[in-house]
Amino acid sequence: MSLPGIRRTVERLPLLVQPQFRRDAVSLLERKARRWLPLGVRRSLARGSARFCPVCESDVSAFRPFGSKAEVWCPICGSMPWHRLAWLFFMRRTGLFDNARKRMLHVAPEEEFALRLSRMPSIDYLPVDLDVRAPMVKEPMDITSIGHPDGSFDVIYCSHVLEHVPDDRRAMRECYRVLRPGGWAALIVPMQTTPTIEDPHCDDPAERERRFGQFDHVRIYGPDFAERLREAGFEVSRIVADDVVTGADEKDRVGATGPLFHCRKPG
Repeated sequence: MSLPGIRRTVERLPLLVQPQFRRDAVSLLERKARRWLPLGVRRSLARGSARFCPVCESDVSAFRPFGSKAEVWCPICGSMPWHRLAWLFFMRRTGLFDNARKRMLHVAPEEEFALRLSRMPSIDYLPVDLDVRAPMVKEPMDITSIGHPDGSFDVIYCSHVLEHVPDDRRAMRECYRVLRPGGWAALIVPMQTTPTIEDPHCDDPAERERRFGQFDHVRIYGPDFAERLREAGFEVSRIVADDVVTGADEKDRVGATGPLFHCRKPG
């Protein structure tokens, strides 16, 4: 583990006072530890074929538990259910992997995606984050003030970020601005079935967890999330697992959940 990684881990220790973080800490540590194991060891430990991860293209006996949920993350690459939905969407509903040259912005890059995307010769891949110590990050960036000209990117992927951002509408407008006409973004946020509730001024971690589901969230989105994206100028489609799998058997085997919001900038 690198020195920046150790520092980031130590900085998170005070979060153990937060109930949800404490409940999930064992799963988080196991997920991190698995990545340090040689690939052959990971595959040996997960040998089986009941489940399939499309991100790392691995057959495994089961996905690993997270908190109170029985099967969630891939024991080979660490992908979560929404990652598997996004990867299937990329493969089956977009031209991301068609070998045409594209420039892609990845906000808060997940290692399981970043490693594969960074190796694809046709994708000019830029992983960014506020914290440049995060794995794979090449450039510091605030999503509400993206330091690139209009129309700089063909694709943006941003998962589980906007619920942390006080001025999310500004972030959405920035994503729209830096996409080229005809470009698209894939956005994922935690959601509930009732309308969005938010309070950017709430700074008490326990109250944030109670109201928004996590100590560092400033809102929890509802179905009206799509309307916010349309206000920014996007044409929006809501993608769920049934839109990208071939049937119930595959849906169960890959364990993909959503939704994902496909946001296109008109050409």
